[in-house]
Amino acid sequence: MTKALIYVCCFLATVSTMIIVKPPQVQCDDNSGEVENKKCGTNWTHFQRPSGGWCMQVFYENYLNQTEAEARCQQQQATLSGFQNPQEVEFATATGRSHLNPSSGSLWFGAKRTQECMKSGLTETCTALNSYAWTDNSATGTSGFIWSEGQPANYAREQDCAILTIGPNERVANFDVGAFDDVGCEIRYNGTNRAIKGYVCGKKPKN
Repeated sequence: MTKALIYVCCFLATVSTMIIVKPPQVQCDDNSGEVENKKCGTNWTHFQRPSGGWCMQVFYENYLNQTEAEARCQQQQATLSGFQNPQEVEFATATGRSHLNPSSGSLWFGAKRTQECMKSGLTETCTALNSYAWTDNSATGTSGFIWSEGQPANYAREQDCAILTIGPNERVANFDVGAFDDVGCEIRYNGTNRAIKGYVCGKKPKN
């Protein structure tokens, strides 16, 4: 009887040991995002595009026209940024909303009307997907073109640039927040709830 008890105790101890023993831990050093952001620089956010890495940052300054906004980006060794996809548009929208809240406004970004559609509104030939082209030499495709309803209308055939609408609600003056509107490149919208409040710059990360 004593030997049987000893055997049972030994068996239970062995099973208990097997249960509590943990497998070897594999250390995963997943800091690739931090590394990529370091290549971009302080306050820049890294995105991966089909064309390669891309760094973006939203800057704030009131009432600049498009040419002035591009010059500000160039001072940062950057250019006005296009948008590869809806996620990049959402990044700029959320960043702008956080900064401007509870106010509204607009941001310049890198897109211009194509030569073929310079004097055209929306038609079967000039659509929401081909009336504009990205200017940053990085963004590709058309999934980043998110226009407000009925845009780009090219009112008076003088709207060759575009802005991103920012606000705390879904719409600002009948324009969708987080979507684009085509505008003249010299507009500032000073004194309105669509006033230019900043611009989105982009650049390639350092090697």
